[in-house]
Amino acid sequence: MHSAYGTAPITTEWAEFLYSDRNKIKLQAGGTYKVTFKAKTLTSPGPGGNFYFLARSTIAGHMQDVGINSWTDGGGAPYTKSFTFSIPNYEDYYLVWGVHFGGSIAVDDITIEKL
Repeated sequence: MHSAYGTAPITTEWAEFLYSDRNKIKLQAGGTYKVTFKAKTLTSPGPGGNFYFLARSTIAGHMQDVGINSWTDGGGAPYTKSFTFSIPNYEDYYLVWGVHFGGSIAVDDITIEKL
């Protein structure tokens, strides 16, 4: 098993560390998806910070982000997150995990289910 590890200093506003591969994971326009993953906070985000997940279109950009979720679970035991979202009228969406204003996190066991 492999984990994706993301970290950033509290002075970094946005640090994206994990992206899905659009050539391997194709999210269909109009489709609804449930993404579930395990995570472990290694260092908590700084003041006003969080960890985040979203789906983004390369064509439409961040203005059409969907499935935007954030959390601030503290360090310690691993936890599970599950987010459901629908894809608008673009076929080029991909998944993004990031760190906002610092912290470090490990993400693994990602499952993507089309509903």
